[in-house]
Amino acid sequence: MMSTAAFAMFVLLGAIAGAAVASYSGVVAGRGWRASTTGRSLCDGCGRPLRWWELLPVASYLALRGRCSRCASRIPPSLLARELAGAVVGGCLALVVMAVAGR
Repeated sequence: MMSTAAFAMFVLLGAIAGAAVASYSGVVAGRGWRASTTGRSLCDGCGRPLRWWELLPVASYLALRGRCSRCASRIPPSLLARELAGAVVGGCLALVVMAVAGR
């Protein structure tokens, strides 16, 4: 049997992985498959390459209050919604894996 802390950590990691996959799916949807593997993500407002900490799913959106750190242009809330949905799916998948593994 797994401890409660280990169980929570597994679900949290599933949620983080889900948010990351959802974030990358948005890049693929916006740029296309081949272009998603090259180049840096840019601000839609000022065209500046985004720094690593501005690319963290959900956390960077909340930390920056939904705006670019340089030009303050608005980041579409749909990006946050996609990442949150991915986090929910990832967390739920982790729960299912734990339920199946616990049998």
